[in-house]
Amino acid sequence: AEAFLYNKLLKSIIIPEKVTVISRAMFRNCHNLKSITLGSQITTIENWAFQLCGIESITLPNTVTHIGQGAFLESSIKTFNIPENLTYLGVEAFCKSDIEEIVFGGNLAEISARTFKDCDSLKSVTFNSSITKIGESAFNHASNLETVIFSVGLTEIGKEAFCYCPKITTLLLPQSLISIGKEAFRYNSGLTQLELPSTLTKIEDSAFIYCEKLKSVTIPASLIDGGATIFAACGL
Repeated sequence: AEAFLYNKLLKSIIIPEKVTVISRAMFRNCHNLKSITLGSQITTIENWAFQLCGIESITLPNTVTHIGQGAFLESSIKTFNIPENLTYLGVEAFCKSDIEEIVFGGNLAEISARTFKDCDSLKSVTFNSSITKIGESAFNHASNLETVIFSVGLTEIGKEAFCYCPKITTLLLPQSLISIGKEAFRYNSGLTQLELPSTLTKIEDSAFIYCEKLKSVTIPASLIDGGATIFAACGL
């Protein structure tokens, strides 16, 4: 663990094939690290492994199943791939990073809390059918996020999940979604089109508050639990 912590001289590294774990905080604060080649046997990237690291792109082998808490927190990472066998993506894994696009694939079922919070460079997110839950504040303050493509399979969007994403204009929520958390889409001031699915049963308080450009919405007959001020300060 922490083998290269605060190493200012490290610019590139090749990880040997026999290595299976990138240890806790192993490359933390390696601001000048720009190139890394991972071996094909890596299964685990532990907590804060690349926090505040200068790496902009990384190719993860499909053997990776676990990416820990804050693994790429505040890093310069712009592009990365979702390994096919990934089953765990930790809290704040890419929070405050420079990630630009996310395309989910493989077997990941849940986006943990604050995973992509404050990712100002993030513009596009595409979910696949394995994702069932988007956690609290997962994309909160992704201020330049424009495109979100959901997939059938998603059942829950957590509290403040997409709070303050003012560049999202269209939300087509999937025909599998059951609940939307408190303030999930608060301050999505650019939102003009919203489609709620016929599977939806619960919308918590202030879920769409301050979506000022939203002029119309159809409430599905399936809804049995609607919170207070769901559409307050909207254009409805």
